Amino acid sequence: MKIFINGPTIHDVETNIRMACSAGVQLLMAGKTPYIANLRHLVNIIHPVPSEVWDEYDKEWMEDCEAVVQLPGKGQRSERILILAEKRDLPVFGSVEELLGLNNEKYNPYAIKTLSEEASEQSQ
Repeated sequence: MKIFINGPTIHDVETNIRMACSAGVQLLMAGKTPYIANLRHLVNIIHPVPSEVWDEYDKEWMEDCEAVVQLPGKGQRSERILILAEKRDLPVFGSVEELLGLNNEKYNPYAIKTLSEEASEQSQ
């Protein structure tokens, strides 16, 4: 199952990228195939890519995805992804935990910290 991880990279860039990567690893450990859109920010640091190219890349990925995980926060690009998801009638989940459900035998909550655990640690 290919899953688009959607969230902003503006404001607190490092935290947003960490949350996206954590969500991606949780999905990977659960046997899913995540697309971590926020990693484009790191690519752009090394090799700037025009926004239009990323937009087309996202659209291509959305063609193969079966769901979207929407991370907290707002941004223009993440709003565009939600519009694409709506047009394709893709389910949008508010967290990895919501997407996986509690009865998923492949999900190992001890494999990596959940997003809520990571957020709780950062606030302390």
